[in-house]
Amino acid sequence: MKRIVMLMLTCLLLAPVSAVSQNTGFFKVAGDSKLTGLFYPEPGTSSAIREVPLFSFRLGELLVSSTDVLPGSLKDGVAGDYRGIIRAEFKPSGVENGVFRGEIKLINTGNDTLEIWNILPFGESPERVYITGLGRHRLSRTHLFRPEEKPVNVIVPDNAWNLGYADLQTEKGHLCALTRRSAHDKAQIKRFENLLLPGGFVTYHFYADTYRGNWQEGVRKMFQEHMLFDLDEFDNSLYEREDLKWIRHTYVSHLLYAWDHLYFDSHTQERTLEDFIKRG
Repeated sequence: MKRIVMLMLTCLLLAPVSAVSQNTGFFKVAGDSKLTGLFYPEPGTSSAIREVPLFSFRLGELLVSSTDVLPGSLKDGVAGDYRGIIRAEFKPSGVENGVFRGEIKLINTGNDTLEIWNILPFGESPERVYITGLGRHRLSRTHLFRPEEKPVNVIVPDNAWNLGYADLQTEKGHLCALTRRSAHDKAQIKRFENLLLPGGFVTYHFYADTYRGNWQEGVRKMFQEHMLFDLDEFDNSLYEREDLKWIRHTYVSHLLYAWDHLYFDSHTQERTLEDFIKRG
């Protein structure tokens, strides 16, 4: 079932752009020379169709989705321009080990530097679970968003500050998707933002897979099973070492620098370890 669903998704994104709508059985490709997003039936209906963007991003503080940007065509993909200052391209690369893969490319076609951030699969929506940045915090911006709940600050791996994760649940099945920054040119890359100079670009890998169960299973699929597509396999040898086995039962730890003023008083030149521990 998983492979069939992913092949349907592949058919959607690889389908030639034409004025004739093509029904894949899981999603529907829009006609009118547009392939802007994913289309699926409303739950409990047989005719009503909802459109979901392939992705969204922030242009400065402005939220832009692929439905705003992708009206044109591109060989082996889709592309379009937004306000004459940015061009977005999406190129699918097929299915590998049951995972649909593609590439998002955002190009500065204007004359000024552009700030691009929060590249997110399926777009921001209060109806589904997703992970992206909130606010302008320089270190702890990544949040988990859930329907009818307040966003929760979450910690992601140090090389994945700007990842985007989202799920899409339909009565036909559940999808989870991930975006990861991959390449850039003529751009200043920060933890969360991409500052694109005129003519500069940034690209993001796009991954999508299916899952069953509650939304937490989608998160587990991308973060734990696929390991954010950073590794082919995980080396567990350090964790299994006998002299390090204490860490298996140590669930709380703290990173402490020798010059931390809560541990070392620079005025008295004394260490205050006991006070530090009590405070913790």
